[in-house]
Amino acid sequence: MTGWIIAGIIVLLIVLLLLIRVGVAAEYAWDGFGLRGRVGFVRFDLLRLIDKIKSRPKKEKKPKKPEKEEEKPKKGGSVKKLKELLPGILDFLRGFRKKLLVDELTIYFVSAAEEPSKAALNFGYASAAMGTIAAPLESVLNIKKRDFRTAVSFNDTENSVYLKAELSIRIGQLLHLALRFLIFMLKTRAKNKKGGEQNG
Repeated sequence: MTGWIIAGIIVLLIVLLLLIRVGVAAEYAWDGFGLRGRVGFVRFDLLRLIDKIKSRPKKEKKPKKPEKEEEKPKKGGSVKKLKELLPGILDFLRGFRKKLLVDELTIYFVSAAEEPSKAALNFGYASAAMGTIAAPLESVLNIKKRDFRTAVSFNDTENSVYLKAELSIRIGQLLHLALRFLIFMLKTRAKNKKGGEQNG
């Protein structure tokens, strides 16, 4: 009986792990670029983490091997074969779109110029552009929260923009996509091998 309870707990933990969302949030503002990671409810500064890894003492490098002659670029593959692969690639990307969630996509554009008339004109262009890009973005991305705004400032002299994009995906969905991609690559390899044997 105890064994079944332990097995049940392990299965439950695996299910919960697969349901955890992981993601990244990129932000651009007046103070520069920011990048944060997310695992479940835990968030952390990715740039700071990368800096820490870089600042670790490096191991002594082994002596470099004598440089080889410059390698020639590999011969390109058949365009015909690439066209045959496209439907499968597009199908994979469509599945990825359904699973990757854009939790938040924010764009704030403030039009400004030394001349008030120019600032107002730029504001009109920016507002029109926001309306134009909104529909295509929503057709390509699965956006949960979208916030596009434009404003005009007669106090500033330079245009400014605030960008924020937060993306996430469940660990289970990520593994599923990886498995789908692996199967797709194995099928493609088998198909190419079969075609090569027939041509030979």
